[in-house]
Parts: sequence; C-alpha cells; structure tokens
Amino acid sequence: MNLAVTRNLSIKLFLNPTNSINFFDYDEVTNGIDVNDISSFLEKYSTKYKELIFEIDNANALFIKKHSFLHLLLDQIIKLSPSEFEKLSAVVCSCLGYENFYGTKVSHDQGIDFIAQSNFDKLNIDIKHCILGQCKHFENNLVGTGEIRQLAGSVILFSRKEFSTVNPKYTRFLLNTFSHIHVYFMASYFYSEESIRLCRSTDIIYLDIIDICCLCAQGIIQKKIDWIYPSGELNLTNLKNDINFVEIV
Repeated sequence: MNLAVTRNLSIKLFLNPTNSINFFDYDEVTNGIDVNDISSFLEKYSTKYKELIFEIDNANALFIKKHSFLHLLLDQIIKLSPSEFEKLSAVVCSCLGYENFYGTKVSHDQGIDFIAQSNFDKLNIDIKHCILGQCKHFENNLVGTGEIRQLAGSVILFSRKEFSTVNPKYTRFLLNTFSHIHVYFMASYFYSEESIRLCRSTDIIYLDIIDICCLCAQGIIQKKIDWIYPSGELNLTNLKNDINFVEIV
C-alpha cells in the first residue's frame, strides 16, 4: 500500500461535495493505487464510528457519505490556524462526553495543549475523569515518535505537579495519586507507523484529521455541539464561535 497517496486520497474523498463517490473517478486509483487499499484504509474509520458517518460499498467501489455537511466540516478544520486548532481539540472533548474543557496558554502550557474533565457517574462521589492532551497542526507532515515522547513526558511531569513556572497555573486541575487520566494526541494530518506503534504500546489515544472530522460529525449528530442548521447545512457561525470561546487557562 502506498500510504502517502492513500492518506491524501482519503482527504480528497471527504472534501468532495458529492455524497456518493466512485473511487475510479480519481487519478490515484486509475494510475495504479489498489482500490482495496483505499477501501481497507477508510473502513477502519467507518467501523470505528459504526458507519454513522460514512460507509464503503466495496461491490461498486463507492465512498458514501451519510451527511452532506462533511466536506465543509473538514474544509473548515483544515483551514484553522494552529491556535484555533488547539481550541478545536478542546471542543472535541465535548464530543467525547466531557463537560469541562479548556485550552492552555502557549507561554506556560507545560507541554499540555488541552485539558478536560467529566464527573465519574457510576457513583455519586466527587471523582473526575480527566483528559490531558497535545495537538499538532501539520499540513502534510506526519506526527513522529518525538512528538509522542514529548507528550508522554509532559503528562508524567504534569501528574507529578512538577511545573516549570514558579507559581503553578493549574491548581484547579491538580491530579491525585490515582486520578483517572486519558491521554490524547490530536493531529491535523496523520501519524507515522512508528508513532502509531508507540501510541498503542503506551495507551495514548491518537486522533488524526479523519478522526477529528468524524468525531465532530458525531457530536453534531448527537447534538453535543450545535453546528448544524435545521436544513442540514453546516452552521459556520456556531462552529467558529465555539472554537473562539474556548476558555484558555
């Protein structure tokens, strides 16, 4: 499989405004990329999101989007500035079920770009689940192992309350010995095979550009974020406002 071509073709398919697309409409396929390769690459995402966002019709070599706003949604995500993408990463936490989410100030972020918390709802006790995460806004560069190691080190230091600033900035997020932490890395492109293996071996949850688009679409469908008009069109005003209004701590 030519992964570089397959990755870029997957983005092209999402950006196509048509909802039902034949793989053979693309030069990458007619010039030698195996249609089974792109199908299997995309089916991993389709399965992950239970075919609620899109599906693959292998019999007819079709990519079928189930929501007409997908191409505009991905287009807006790609066009975000690095600072806006960090805020979007915090918003994605709401799509994952977290009620409290924040971005961090670049000048003293301790290597953590976004933080989220949710109540532990199994028992009526004051224990929270936490997300600590980092994001990278890469146009065409893969996330490598260096970025993953940096995040791992930052989380360890953060959990030990070892801050680089004289006065800790995150008193409301101080973690206890057995705090429930999930570590996320969010990227506006894709990951190298080596970085994926490192994420899997360390239980870091890695989300690429397709994941983030699908999670936002899922949040829209589940009404966790209000980014859609009754007509089904994407509400760009609400999308921008939700990103811009993310609290920075």
